[in-house]
Amino acid sequence: MLTLRQFAKMANTSTATVSRTFSGSDNVLPDTRERILSLAKRCGFSPSRARPSSVYGGTHSVGVLLPTVDIRYFSDIAFGVQKNLGEQNYLSITTESRAFPDGDRTALKRLIEHSVDGLIIDICDESVKRDDFSRLANFKGPVIQIESHRTGFSTDVVSTDDLEGGRLAAKHLLELGHRRIAFCRYGEGHSTCESRFAGFKSTLDAYGVSFDPTLEAALPPDPEGHESFIENLKKILSPPEGIRPTAIFAPMDTLVPDIYEVAAELGLDIPDDLSVVGYSDFDLARFMEPKLTCIRQDGIAVGAEAVRLFFQRKDNPDAPLKSSVLPVDLIVRQSTANLATLPCKRKIKK
Repeated sequence: MLTLRQFAKMANTSTATVSRTFSGSDNVLPDTRERILSLAKRCGFSPSRARPSSVYGGTHSVGVLLPTVDIRYFSDIAFGVQKNLGEQNYLSITTESRAFPDGDRTALKRLIEHSVDGLIIDICDESVKRDDFSRLANFKGPVIQIESHRTGFSTDVVSTDDLEGGRLAAKHLLELGHRRIAFCRYGEGHSTCESRFAGFKSTLDAYGVSFDPTLEAALPPDPEGHESFIENLKKILSPPEGIRPTAIFAPMDTLVPDIYEVAAELGLDIPDDLSVVGYSDFDLARFMEPKLTCIRQDGIAVGAEAVRLFFQRKDNPDAPLKSSVLPVDLIVRQSTANLATLPCKRKIKK
C-alpha cells in the first residue's frame, strides 16, 4: 500500500497538497486536484483516516463507548450512530466498556488516543468519578453523552423520556385494576432507575394509590447483588401474611427473567397471578412466554440523534449545550391482565 509520501512523489507534488485535496479544501488548483484524484484512482490510493488532524484536517471518525452491544437497545444505538455517521463519510469506532479491565476509564482513554474527532458515550458504571475522565477536559472534539452526565462534565445529552416511561407503566397497570404493585430497583441513586421510579410513583399518587416500600426488590451493585435480588423477589411474592402484589414493574428488561423464574418457583402464573411490565423492549421481551409487556426505547433513534448533536456541536462549538429527550412507547403483550377479567384476586398460595 502506498504511503502519503510515496504517492505525493508519484504525483510530483507535496504531501500537504495531497492532504488538502482529499480533505476537500478549496486551496488546491482545479487542474492539480483533478490530476491527483485521477492518479489516486489508477493507483488505488486512499489516505489513512487515522492520522493526526494537523495533517488531514480530522480523522473523520467518532469514538462510541457503550456498556455492551449484546443487548438490543445498545446494539440499536450503535447501528443508529454508524448509519448516520456513514452517510456523512465518517466512521464510528465502537467499543464496549465491559471489554476492558478498568471498564469505562480504559475504554475512553483508548478512544481518545486513537485521535477520534468526537465522542458519543454511555457511561453506566456508577463508581466512576469526574477525576476518572480528566482526559475529557483536554479533549477538543464534541462529546455527546447518552442518558446521563456521569462523567461530571457538561456536554450535549440525548436520552429517552424515563419519567414518561414510568408513568406509562404505572398507568397501564392501574387501568387494569392493579393497586398492589411491586417495583424492582437498580443502581445507587444516579441511574435511569430514579427517573423511571419518579414517573411510576407520581402516577400512583395521581390515582390515590400509595406505593408500599415493602414491595421494592433492590438489585445492589455488588458481586452478591443478584442473589440478594432473588431473595427480595421471593419475600415480596410470597409474604408471610397479607396479600401479595398482583403486578410488578421492572424498569429494565434484564431483570424480567428472574421475575419469571421466581414466579414459576412459587407456583404463580403470569399474568393470571402476577402481571409484569418491563422496560426497553430487549430481544427477550418478544420471545418470553408469555411475551412481555414493556416500555420501548428506540435505540436507533437515540443513535441518530446523538450524531445530529455531534455535527451541530462540530459546526457551532460555542453554542449553548443541548439536551434532547426522545419519546418512549408502551408495548402491550401477554404478560399483563385485567384483574376484573380474572376469576378472583388471588391471595398467597399456601
